[in-house]
Parts: sequence; C-alpha cells; structure tokens
Amino acid sequence: MAYFHYFPEAFIQMNLEIQNHPDLLARMGKHVDTDPELQFAKMIAEAAAYVNVVLDDTYDEALFIKIADEVTTRLKKRRESIVITSGTRHVDAAIKADVDKAVNYDWVKHFMTKG
Repeated sequence: MAYFHYFPEAFIQMNLEIQNHPDLLARMGKHVDTDPELQFAKMIAEAAAYVNVVLDDTYDEALFIKIADEVTTRLKKRRESIVITSGTRHVDAAIKADVDKAVNYDWVKHFMTKG
C-alpha cells in the first residue's frame, strides 16, 4: 500500500506566492539538483535570501513551516510595494530601483503614496 505525504499548507502558499515574483523565479531556476530534498532546501534558501530571512541553524519540518510562513508574508509585502510603485506616475526612476533594496516596506508604501 502506498503512503502519501502531502506538502504542508505553508509550502503550498509559499509556492503560490513565489509565482508572483519573476526575479525570484529566475534566481531559483539556477538551482537544479537530482536530489529532491537538496533541491527543496536550495529553493527555501533562495526564497529566504530574497526577502532577507536569515537561515543559520539545523531545521526540522516544523521550523521549515515557520520559515515558509515568514517568507510568504514578506513576499506578499514585497509584492504590495511593487504594485504601488508601478502604479505611481510621480516616482522617479532611482527611487523605483531602490524599492528592491528597501527593508522597511511600510515606509516605502507611505512614501510612494505621498507623491
């Protein structure tokens, strides 16, 4: 009898959110491995690095779920910044380029909507 182990919901939500970030998808496309577990670890690490989540430990499934939740939350915030930036006509090109480097997205959202 076959035993199926499904991905936790946090991983599914993270994967769905990743699809909204073409830059991240391009970065992830560089990591191809024949070992599925190593491939998965590389993908989590790349997504975490993309949104400034520091990984420095040995992780079990419960911790990976917490990391996936945090990455998903930060990706959604990042996407909000991208939408606000692309919808704002008064923002100068240098500021648009800096949005990717911004750490405080609430500040960016506030600043972008003032223009």
